[in-house]
Amino acid sequence: MAFIGEIKKIAADGDVSTFAELPAPGEGFMLGMECSSNGDLYVAMASFNPETHGVWKVSADGSDAERFAALDPTKLPNVVTFDSNGDLFVSDTIGGSILKVDQSGNAVTWKEDPLLLGIIPIVSPLGIPLGANGLAFDAAGENLYVAVT
Repeated sequence: MAFIGEIKKIAADGDVSTFAELPAPGEGFMLGMECSSNGDLYVAMASFNPETHGVWKVSADGSDAERFAALDPTKLPNVVTFDSNGDLFVSDTIGGSILKVDQSGNAVTWKEDPLLLGIIPIVSPLGIPLGANGLAFDAAGENLYVAVT
């Protein structure tokens, strides 16, 4: 339930429960999520509130959640994924860039390219072109694939 800050867990038997609660971002929402090798869950939070905007880390058991990386509020963090070194990569869907977040939560622009921008004549319902979206590393964790919507 993105607009209220809840993360639901669906067990193998189909049971649905609340796994964790993040601060409701107000005019924003949770987007991509990815588990680290130790089971912590990393969540992209797009928010117009600078105190909640960025990437959140939820402990493996769901008992603790905190903002892991504050991001520039002009970025739209969408999908998160890890490379083979444990660094986190985040797609910026409106800025045409991929951010890299180190294990201490420091975010930098890793790659910015016009090919990662959305097509200007085609505009989303938000009134802006949407670009870099889905992310996936190859099996070796070295080459990053980016879906540009």
